[in-house]
Amino acid sequence: MYQHFDGTLLVKTATLIAEATHFAKLHAHINSSSDHNNSDNNSFEVKMPKPHF
Repeated sequence: MYQHFDGTLLVKTATLIAEATHFAKLHAHINSSSDHNNSDNNSFEVKMPKPHF
């Protein structure tokens, strides 16, 4: 039971990290292609979803 739970938690955490990393890379790519738009950089923290464990 505990092994199954730990494995599921690990997968969920890894998925959250992967999604956050993908989102950050995507956002960074968008920002780098439009460097003149500084307001996008400033609101980056607000746009990032906080992971809930």
